Amino acid sequence: MHTLYFVKLKAENSKEARRKAYNLLEENNFATDNQGFYGSSKADWYVVGGRWSGLFTDKKETEELIKPLLEKELKERPDLLNYLYINDHSVSKELKEQIDTISIKKTGLPYFRNSYDNDGYEDDAVLITKEILEKLTSEQYNNTEIAEVSEDEYIEEEYTCDKLTDESIGDWLVIIDYHN
Repeated sequence: MHTLYFVKLKAENSKEARRKAYNLLEENNFATDNQGFYGSSKADWYVVGGRWSGLFTDKKETEELIKPLLEKELKERPDLLNYLYINDHSVSKELKEQIDTISIKKTGLPYFRNSYDNDGYEDDAVLITKEILEKLTSEQYNNTEIAEVSEDEYIEEEYTCDKLTDESIGDWLVIIDYHN
């Protein structure tokens, strides 16, 4: 089963946050049975972003622009936009390229995501803002776990999103997809 997980830490930018999060999980045996914060592993596999890649990126405007291109596909599968961005084999190569071009113009990022890329994408690490904090503490995410990384760059504790406070604003949040 795939599970959404977050790592909260300090970093200079998205790339640094994603790299630190991945490395800290690796060093602490998130997916191996050795020693470290997790001791007996929490997962058998994980990746930055994964099925939740771009979770906090608003795709509504891009999706409005691509709906006319997907008219036939949406008639056959009305829920297609719920999973299309991680399921690029659902459309032709030409259509995929058209959609990615539109998305890159709108957001700077491709619409279709490789859910197995360890580095994830730029928007798989976000600065926590008041708006993001409200989403994290909402009913949708309040039970999602977070690993908090200390200033000394070790995993300090793990808790659920409902425990987040305004003190988190300005920290980086990295999206992790893990399988157990």
